[in-house]
Amino acid sequence: MTRTIISILLFGLVLLVTGCREEPNVSQPEQVIDRAALLRFNQEKAANERSYIDSIAASRRIDGLPFYNELTTGLRIWSEQPLTNVDQPVQLGDTVTWTGEMMLTDSTVLLRWPEGEPFQFIWKKSQWPAGFHELAQNLQSGQEVECIIPSHMGWGLSGWPPLIPQDAVLWLRVKQTWEVPPVETSAQSGGRLAWNSMLDELEQGHWPGDENWIEYKRLAASPCMAWYDAQDLASFESVPQRLHIDLKTLHLKEAGGELLDMGVTSWDFAPDASGQLLPVLADLQRLYPVQKKWACWCPVDIVFDEASSDALGLASNGVVGFQWELSDAELVNAQ
Repeated sequence: MTRTIISILLFGLVLLVTGCREEPNVSQPEQVIDRAALLRFNQEKAANERSYIDSIAASRRIDGLPFYNELTTGLRIWSEQPLTNVDQPVQLGDTVTWTGEMMLTDSTVLLRWPEGEPFQFIWKKSQWPAGFHELAQNLQSGQEVECIIPSHMGWGLSGWPPLIPQDAVLWLRVKQTWEVPPVETSAQSGGRLAWNSMLDELEQGHWPGDENWIEYKRLAASPCMAWYDAQDLASFESVPQRLHIDLKTLHLKEAGGELLDMGVTSWDFAPDASGQLLPVLADLQRLYPVQKKWACWCPVDIVFDEASSDALGLASNGVVGFQWELSDAELVNAQ
């Protein structure tokens, strides 16, 4: 009996000694990506994208655009006349106007710019992709082209969520015109002096309207100047069946003028119903359905026709602004 107890104690002691023995802590060396490796990765990615664009260009023939041009920046342009024939190129500060569309290379349409709502930007003075400015300077007014813009000349690695994915190669099909900035008086400005002045202010960090209306601003895809509140609390988890909107309208008649507050209007609407919002605002609601708090500024003549702007007392060459917040209509009406 005593021998059995001693055997059990010895066996337990052996287990205790061997079981408590710790394996040596062998730390694994951290894998560090050095600058050379990162450079090689980016070079390989750029080479793969270039090969992909080469394959598209080699198989692409466009009726009515017989001239093919490859720029040193990587842009590929199909034009109706040689780019070397540009005798009156766009000048610094000119407002470039495009009608047409922007797509991905799989023909997914990202934005359309019809005659009535063209896309406009100030050449070399606005923060649109470098490829846009590069294309504009190679075209004459009235010229139609198709163009492939590589990702590094577009929105690059960051993309432009949710519209433009990361590393997106863009396909433009556009007709270009431009307006020379006026130098005489605001009456001779053709309706864009106030708008261009507002764009210049934005590029210097001055947001139009109430800068404190939205603290965490994120620009949205729009032919106008639009942004929303990017805070998590400023978005719906799921879009309500009916929305309540409180919309403030503001008006700037001329550059440097006083901003007129035209009041707040409120109503309820169904998100999938048409005709409940102005087209510019409806597009934003469609692209960003969960965002609650917004600001948007547009030239008056893009938002309203002449009869509507006259009825509302808006200067056709001015700028109109909207600040609005969306909420669940059922919760609002239950209060």
